[in-house]
Amino acid sequence: MGLGSFRFVSLAAAREKAWNYRKMVSQGIDPIEAKRGEREADRQERARLITFEAFAESHVERHKGAWKDLCYAQVWRSQLSNYAYPIIGSMWLQDIRTDKILQILEPIWYTKTPTARQLLNKIEQIFDDAIVQGKYLGQNPARWQKHLEESLPSPAEFYRAKHHPALLYPELPAFMAKLRKSDHIGSPALALVILIVVRIDEARGITWDEIDWNKKILTISAKRMKGRREGDDDHGVPLSDPALELLQRMKSVRVNDYVFPGENIEKPISKSSVRQALSQIRSGVTVHGFRRTFRNWAGSKTVRQDLVEMCLAHTVDAAKITGVDRSIREAYLDDDPELRRPIMQDWATFAMSEIQREEKPLPTSSGLSDSQPPLIPRPLNPPPPWLSSW
Repeated sequence: MGLGSFRFVSLAAAREKAWNYRKMVSQGIDPIEAKRGEREADRQERARLITFEAFAESHVERHKGAWKDLCYAQVWRSQLSNYAYPIIGSMWLQDIRTDKILQILEPIWYTKTPTARQLLNKIEQIFDDAIVQGKYLGQNPARWQKHLEESLPSPAEFYRAKHHPALLYPELPAFMAKLRKSDHIGSPALALVILIVVRIDEARGITWDEIDWNKKILTISAKRMKGRREGDDDHGVPLSDPALELLQRMKSVRVNDYVFPGENIEKPISKSSVRQALSQIRSGVTVHGFRRTFRNWAGSKTVRQDLVEMCLAHTVDAAKITGVDRSIREAYLDDDPELRRPIMQDWATFAMSEIQREEKPLPTSSGLSDSQPPLIPRPLNPPPPWLSSW
């Protein structure tokens, strides 16, 4: 056992240390193990110097830069503040055990199941972070597998997820006719969400440089897509004729880089504005529900379901594709926007059918080829009501 460098430990001090260690040995104590125990005690003491709330807030700060939606940080803080902080927020991190996690979850496990599962996931991530940093010593008290699952029933045993309320697809043409007459600032964004079946955040964040007018394709970068990260494949959306016409109309009132600018000229339109445009026309349905409306419409047609999933930007497993020769399955998974164009054009034509009965029919893009001339939008005289407030 070393006694320290002779440069820093005098001979007298070394003799005293050696004497004390020999005395410990004579008492049946291993001085090396005793020293290790002291170090471990020091580590535990240092780990106690931070509360759960302080560490959780630092976790959110360090990770929010990687989250696509800045509102996600507020969701974290809101759930932790409402449920976790009142019970363990002021506790030293190292003192928290599984019984405290159960005390947080049990009151909402059956009544607010989705929130409880999300909250558990967040707390588990926080403790994983603390373990990596040496701020928590021991097993993660919020771990689900082979731990909390022994005390709480799986949500799959008692909870059935509710789908976003959706409009029945036969009602869509009449709805679009009403939307066309709306003068709400969120109406154009809602219309595009419906026509190209993207998520609300993906639509409101569209910038003009993402549109290829010649190829008639909107390219949404992976970093703006749910379930994708920077470096993954971007999502190419084939633009139908009605979608192109709407974008041309928006171009006539362009004020910044966003196709749908918000009240703050430097930001896109807010999600609440798009939702308000919907609520003014129809209650009881959601913006996200129009993706389900599209899926139900496609299910009523003779349409390959793998292409439908690609239209929705969902991942498709080649092994699950049916009705296609195995040798060409992978080729279909290239996610070529042109494979999806006929579906999107038929969907948009169906959605706008009530409007087209009253107005001059739009040209169709069935069998598009490079030799066909680009779409020429109708003149903005007079402009549609949904642009009148711009």
